[in-house]
Amino acid sequence: MRLFIDTNVVLDHALFRATGQPYEAKYILSWADQQRIPMFVSTGSFYTFTYLMHKNGIRKSELTNRLLSYLHIFQIAEHDKASLMSALSNNFRDVEDSFQYQCALKNNCDYLITNNLRDFRSGNNDSLLVMSPLHFLTDTLQKQKGIDF
Repeated sequence: MRLFIDTNVVLDHALFRATGQPYEAKYILSWADQQRIPMFVSTGSFYTFTYLMHKNGIRKSELTNRLLSYLHIFQIAEHDKASLMSALSNNFRDVEDSFQYQCALKNNCDYLITNNLRDFRSGNNDSLLVMSPLHFLTDTLQKQKGIDF
C-alpha cells in the first residue's frame, strides 16, 4: 500500500483545522508511520504547507522542527515534465489537483487522500483510489469513528 497525501490533509494535521478532518489526518499519519506504509507528498505541497504554517504563526525553530518531522514520515514524490504535461491535458477543473493526481500516479500510489473529492472526479484511473481521510479510515482500514479515532 502506498499513500499520496494531498496538501489539505497535511494542513489539517499541521494546523489542526476545525474545517477539515484533523483527527482523521492525525490517525492516518500516525498509523502509516508505525506500519511503515510509504506516504508521499509533492514538492509543491511541501512548499505550500510551509508557507501556510508560517502565515499561521509557526516560525523559526518550531517551524523547522515540524518540517523535519514531516520529512521523517513523508517521502517527497517525484515529478517530471511528462507528468506535468499529462496533468495539463487532463479534464480537471483545478490544474493543481491535476498535478497532484499525476504525481500520485507517477509514484505508483494506491490511494490519494484528500478533503477535496469534488475536484478529483475527473481522475478515472482504477489503480488510484481517491478518498477522504474519513472514508479511508472507515472503508479501507475498517476503523470506527468515535471508537478508533
